[in-house]
Amino acid sequence: LGLTWVFANYVEPSDYGIYRYVLVIATIASITALTGFGVAISRAITQGHSVDLKRILKIKIKFGLIGSVSLLIIALYYLWKDNTLLATLLAATSIWIPFFDSLSDYQYILQGKKHFKLQTIIRVLQRLTLTIIVISTIFLTKDIVVITFVYFAATTLSQYIAYRYTQAKYFKEDDAETPYQS
Repeated sequence: LGLTWVFANYVEPSDYGIYRYVLVIATIASITALTGFGVAISRAITQGHSVDLKRILKIKIKFGLIGSVSLLIIALYYLWKDNTLLATLLAATSIWIPFFDSLSDYQYILQGKKHFKLQTIIRVLQRLTLTIIVISTIFLTKDIVVITFVYFAATTLSQYIAYRYTQAKYFKEDDAETPYQS
C-alpha cells in the first residue's frame, strides 16, 4: 500500500503502468521456472521424503532460462517497434527470471516443516525491506528502468538470503539428500 502511494505521488502514471506491465510479463515468464515444484517440495518434506534442493534449484533455473529467452524475444519485438523503454525493461528483467521464482522455494520447505511463524516472519521482513528499497530508489531517481531493475534485484537477493538460511537450517551441507536436520 505504501509503495503504491509513493508511486502514485512521485512517479508519472504512465511509468507506473509500464512498471506494472513489466511485473505481469515477468510473472508470466517465470512460470517456465516450474513454479509448481514448490508444492511437491512441501508435500515431500511433510511426508518425510528426501529432497535434493540443489538439484531442484538447478532444474528450475535451467527451465527459467526459457522465460528469459522469451523476454528477450519480446524485448527485440519492442525494439523493432521503436519502443526502447519497454525493450530495455524487458531485457533487464530477463536477467532475473531464472532466479526470481526458483529461490522462493524456501517457503515450501518451511511449510513442509510446519514452521509457518518463521515463514511469515521472513516474508514480512522481505516485503518490508523491498518496500523500503524501492521507495528509496523512487526518491533518488524517477527513472522507471532503475526502479524496475532495483525491484527485481532486491527481490531476488532477499529470496536468495532466505533460501540459503532455510537450506543451512534444515539441510546438511555434506548430504543434499537429507531432508532436514533434527
